[in-house]
Amino acid sequence: MNAPTYKIPRYRLRLVREGTARYPVAKVGEQSALLALVSPLLASEPAEVLLSVYLDGANNILGVEVVSRGGMAGTSCTPSDVFRGAIVAGARAIALAHNHPSGDPTPSSEDVAMTRALVEAGRLLGIVVLDHLIIARDVGSGVRHTSLRDLGHV
Repeated sequence: MNAPTYKIPRYRLRLVREGTARYPVAKVGEQSALLALVSPLLASEPAEVLLSVYLDGANNILGVEVVSRGGMAGTSCTPSDVFRGAIVAGARAIALAHNHPSGDPTPSSEDVAMTRALVEAGRLLGIVVLDHLIIARDVGSGVRHTSLRDLGHV
């Protein structure tokens, strides 16, 4: 008697380059370089956007991905959303940044919890989370930021 056979899909995962863009830095060695990279991308966004910057072992930038785009009150994502592209790109580290359209860069309890979860997920995957910046444009004082690394959450 013949054993039954089943049609099971086969998959191949590919990283698709959507194009290139000019950025003011090619390496994220210090927080100032990360800030120079992400501030122009996030400061004027009317809704919350989470960016992931993929880095090689020497912190050279491999690419930038918009991981999540939300509304005025927030955005949500899972660790798999954040690390999927980083794994495919062969990243050894990532740097995260998102904006607060309210103009206040103070992290919410959700920001802190998400950052801690992503640091732990990265540890398990062998991908270091270097920092997580919150960018906010304040009408009176220009662009301000908060580093969750500086606050001890990374």
